[in-house]
Amino acid sequence: MRYDELMRAFLLAALLSAAASAQVCGGNDLSGGYGFQLSGSSSIAGLPKPMAAIGRVVFESGGHINGTSSVNFGGLFLGNPVTGNYTFQTDCSLTFELQDDSGAWQHFRGALEPGGARGSFHQTDPGTGGRGVLRKLPDACTAASFRGKFSVTIGSQKTVTVADGNGNLSSTGDTTNSGTYTVDSDCFVQLNFGVQLRGILVNRGSAVLAVQTDPGKVSIATFTAQ
Repeated sequence: MRYDELMRAFLLAALLSAAASAQVCGGNDLSGGYGFQLSGSSSIAGLPKPMAAIGRVVFESGGHINGTSSVNFGGLFLGNPVTGNYTFQTDCSLTFELQDDSGAWQHFRGALEPGGARGSFHQTDPGTGGRGVLRKLPDACTAASFRGKFSVTIGSQKTVTVADGNGNLSSTGDTTNSGTYTVDSDCFVQLNFGVQLRGILVNRGSAVLAVQTDPGKVSIATFTAQ
């Protein structure tokens, strides 16, 4: 093979490899309800303070969003309805903005995985450093939707927790506790087993994204089915 033919073959292989590795999303990959979890710090109100948020948003046709966001800011837990707008591209990139009922706007940028099951994002407003995840919500949720054995991380603590599908929890690990939980029809979860958590049930019930709601505490928690 001549040198020029070899170079053409090399360039073609490189282009095909780049095309194969590029993410491509369809227009319907981002639609419906998602749970999100966000954590980091914010200096919007002055000195930097830790923050963690949990929420539920629905991406509607026409680029509109509605939902609910609950934020633990410096140990003070607040919940607000939110509305907003989004832009989603075929390279799977996502930008969105949310406005709470005080009129304040927050802005985010991230990416979705092809198929739309999950994504990641970060806040872009000056003075913020929050990073988060998006996970697809189940079509419907009940107490029975949260059942089985879960690996749980709360801050630096790790436990194994069993949810019985009837509102009862038992756990072993760094701490051993029993407790209770409730699941709302919108897939929000309230958990009490030594710590108070508010979470959102995602990934067809195989995971819960949560934040601690105990006064003065700021941490996130994740439950992952074993």
